[in-house]
Amino acid sequence: GAGWSECKEECSEYVFDTSTYSSTITQEFGLICEKDWLRPLFQLLFTLGCLVGALAGGLLAARYGRQTTVWYGSLVMVVCTAVMLLVPVLEVVFACRFFLGVSAYVAVNPLTTLALEICPSNFRHVFGPIESLPYALMLPLLALIAFCSTNWRSLQYLISLPLLATLLLANPLVLDESPRWLMSKGRLKEAEKVIRRAARMNKTTHSLPVHLPEVLERIHKTQLCSGESDLSLRQHLWSLVSTSEMRLITIVTMLMWMMEGALYICLPMQAGSYESPYLYLAVLGLLEIPGSFLVAPMGRILGRRIACFILSLITAAGMMAMAFLHFIDSPNEMLIGAFSVAAYASLVGVSQMVIILTSELFPTTVRSLGNSLGYCANNLGICIPPLLDMMLPKERSHISLLLYSGMGLATGFLGLLLPETNNRRLFETVEEHVQDQRQQRFSSKAF
Repeated sequence: GAGWSECKEECSEYVFDTSTYSSTITQEFGLICEKDWLRPLFQLLFTLGCLVGALAGGLLAARYGRQTTVWYGSLVMVVCTAVMLLVPVLEVVFACRFFLGVSAYVAVNPLTTLALEICPSNFRHVFGPIESLPYALMLPLLALIAFCSTNWRSLQYLISLPLLATLLLANPLVLDESPRWLMSKGRLKEAEKVIRRAARMNKTTHSLPVHLPEVLERIHKTQLCSGESDLSLRQHLWSLVSTSEMRLITIVTMLMWMMEGALYICLPMQAGSYESPYLYLAVLGLLEIPGSFLVAPMGRILGRRIACFILSLITAAGMMAMAFLHFIDSPNEMLIGAFSVAAYASLVGVSQMVIILTSELFPTTVRSLGNSLGYCANNLGICIPPLLDMMLPKERSHISLLLYSGMGLATGFLGLLLPETNNRRLFETVEEHVQDQRQQRFSSKAF
């Protein structure tokens, strides 16, 4: 039978090629001929949902709390997935895809903020490897599941099972609220309870201040004096660009997030050009594990900025080498794959440094908002590779690789503009961050 790209209007029915996939959304809902424009909406609506969720997650986390937002975001994900699998109506499937994207980022965004806010400063360098480990394990597992399950509904069901574990772990009976957020809202008794519980679990109650309530009260008074706890959303947004110090970290981190998003998706998108796309994706996923744990000591010894710069240079070099091989039309798929592997392995480290820098640079009062803007920029970056693929013919793929190489270089140099955060405390207010940066600038000039 004819494929969807060879549509015959006079046909009364169509036979689909099921040699690779036994059932697809295209086949189930007949997204061919005059309906073929609906096919890209399946992914596009999810991406648009991620954009909305990236911003909404930060706003909700700042207002209602990190843990609460993660919990309800996870709950909506489970509901949307169940409805999408059970209701065989295209409009319902598309609506669920959109809200699945929204809820995914509503849950993920504050989870990153929560993890950084409770992580001791001497362990923050290992946050990146631990945070990226599930994704690293997911890619090869997803490739295996996709290879074994050729029905889109059963595939969606299998890859959604971990959401049940997320729902369990995000439960308020299991996951505590961020004590930093609780203090910023004046809920000092709850913050004290969370801190004491964490100390008991880690057997470090002896290291707690003798007068912990007084210490928390003093921190809260500092936040009240800054006036940032009671600011409106509009005022918080303005605080991100109201001073040169905040403009620097806001603009630079957003640009880094956007370019990292484009780079992170461009290599997996090339899976179709390899003889074994499943194996290629599995290898990329496995690379996340050594890449993650090798970058942790780099960030601690060299600092976040220098580590990000070095890794960005390696990524750019790998992309440039791939561009050259594509330009000369090299038939050596193994060599191209090797450079792709090197670029991706180093890009894992770049991604971690961008996440850590963002969470460490933005003060508590605007941290979730800063992460939200970062995720929004990241999703915008993810849209770049598909657009380039549409605009450039396949025989000119080296042009897009050169552009990605330039993005890698730009990410590295932009990172050098940011303040170093290695072994530095997390600031509670924008005012604290601004004063610290101005004091450092004054000290360096005086020296």
